[in-house]
Amino acid sequence: MYMETATTRTKRKEMERSSDGQLTTKDVPRSGRYLTTPALQSSPRGKMMRGQEVMSLLEMQNNIVMLLTAKIDERANGLEVTVRENTMKTEAIKKSVDFIFGEVKNFKMFIKKVEVICQENEKKLAELEQKVNEAERYQRRWNLRLHVIPEQAGENVKCRVVDICGAVIPESKAKLQGNVDIVHRLGRLKDQDKRPRTTIIRFTNRSTRDLLWRRAKNCEFLHQAKIEVHGGSDLSRQIDKRETVADGGCSSKGRENCIFLISERVLIDGKETRPNQNI
Repeated sequence: MYMETATTRTKRKEMERSSDGQLTTKDVPRSGRYLTTPALQSSPRGKMMRGQEVMSLLEMQNNIVMLLTAKIDERANGLEVTVRENTMKTEAIKKSVDFIFGEVKNFKMFIKKVEVICQENEKKLAELEQKVNEAERYQRRWNLRLHVIPEQAGENVKCRVVDICGAVIPESKAKLQGNVDIVHRLGRLKDQDKRPRTTIIRFTNRSTRDLLWRRAKNCEFLHQAKIEVHGGSDLSRQIDKRETVADGGCSSKGRENCIFLISERVLIDGKETRPNQNI
């Protein structure tokens, strides 16, 4: 009896598999790709299997291409929408910028007009200040100052001044009560200062003031009472210093209080005070 060895048995099985058209282990290369034997390639079944493999690869490639195309289309559609939105936003921003530019242009034109108006108003204001200064300077010529009138507690300065003026011009004594407008002491009362404060007289008409001024120069009554009469126009030097009055300061050194008389107003340390007629 013939004994079949293991090697002979293995070769016989390989030949049987080859005759059936199946793949052998020798037909599988290291790369992992299956190759058919020449017998399988030439048979109808091998051709069918080869065609099926080719179709499967084509379908797989087509599917991959379709997926990539769909993904690219999706991304492209998203980019298109984003670009469209950005375009709309850019147009809106452009309109806003154009509107703001127009408004800024209008504001520049308006500011130029305002600057012209301000310059004109400054010129008018300077002219008005000059006219006011001239009017105040002219009105100050209606004033007189009396010095060395003794002060009394609870005195009526206006009545005392009217009596003094009546002694100087007795023919106009009846009219002096109406011709004398305002009378007040200049400055603050200080107990330690024994010298009487200066008295300011404001007349309602220039003629009465000039008459009193002319008569006072040779009036025996004033000489005996040691009362001095001075014109009010010499106050203009201090009054015209607007910066000094506005700042509440004084150009004269060594003075504690700065007093200025402007028309019917009295400025003491830069603060306006409206004295009563009877002080």
